[in-house]
Amino acid sequence: MATRFYSLVVALLAILATASQAYSNDLFRRVAEMVNDERQQVGLPRLNYNQKLEQAALSHSQWMAQVQKMEHLQGNKPPEGFEAFLNSDHHHATRILKTGYLKWQDLFEVTRDGNTGHINPKPDANDRVSEIIAYAGPGTGDVPNQLPIVVPGWMKSPGHRAVIVKACWKDIGAAFAVSRNGSTYYAVTFGQPVEK
Repeated sequence: MATRFYSLVVALLAILATASQAYSNDLFRRVAEMVNDERQQVGLPRLNYNQKLEQAALSHSQWMAQVQKMEHLQGNKPPEGFEAFLNSDHHHATRILKTGYLKWQDLFEVTRDGNTGHINPKPDANDRVSEIIAYAGPGTGDVPNQLPIVVPGWMKSPGHRAVIVKACWKDIGAAFAVSRNGSTYYAVTFGQPVEK
């Protein structure tokens, strides 16, 4: 009898997890659609939804919810060295690179100064990837009720608006995560792939 009860509980949890993920995925796309609506209002084309950019956004929103802090840079700055930087989740560029959306050579270039090599961002790196984030505190309702406030809030912020209406973007990914105190942390990532 206990085995049947245990099996039933496991089955119910699996169904709830699947339903929760579907609910989240629909809302992730709803965030992106609302951003696209804002772009369209200023005469810009809609962006394609991209799973890799969603993955980067989800990774960051989950980190913010875990530490309960809205911040673009995750944790402490990684140790010196390009390899350590690439292997970290410190910056939105590295989070996006880890998904395979772009290669590091698409964002960085190696220059030489005598025998010393330097790795620097390419001049167009800021036109390849970007991120915006937001926070909705506990007691502000569930995500569907927060969205009509969060997205217009980005449009009222000059820095966020500038990212949203940047003409170079081709793709978008969005996600959010809810912290243990009920706060919601949003992340939206933008990208422009390198034409081959």
